[in-house]
Amino acid sequence: MTKVFIHPDLLAYQQGMKEILRQVVQYHFVDGVPQPERVDLEACILREDVLPPPEIELIFVDTCQEEEGEQDYITAQVYTDFGPASVHVAIRDDKGNQIESGEMCPFPNHPNLWDYLPGVRVPRGTDVIVEVTAMDSMGGIGTRWVGHTMGEW
Repeated sequence: MTKVFIHPDLLAYQQGMKEILRQVVQYHFVDGVPQPERVDLEACILREDVLPPPEIELIFVDTCQEEEGEQDYITAQVYTDFGPASVHVAIRDDKGNQIESGEMCPFPNHPNLWDYLPGVRVPRGTDVIVEVTAMDSMGGIGTRWVGHTMGEW
């Protein structure tokens, strides 16, 4: 049999902790500590709090001058905790009819910036709705849209 010498303070601490553990197991609370109300954990922990969806900070629609003529382009700034897996853009007229849609491409040296070059030329002065939807690698989805009149800043 092995004998262990324990300092009296350490022995008192061990006995106190043993009593507290007994109270917790027997009565489901610690004596002298106020207990919170019972709450439903499902109601407190929301998926959006733990796994926030992608946030689309900015949608920028503009036209640039190229050798072949003018080219519309769309840029989106997307932030996410888990990295965007894909970013989709849809362009609609002011009546809601889809003009064009497609996948945006990330900027090579800036993973939060995505751009899209529409294949359909929308006439100047046409009101459009540009909707960007981003999905992250955890399945979170964020959406944002802007109204824009083509050819205006």
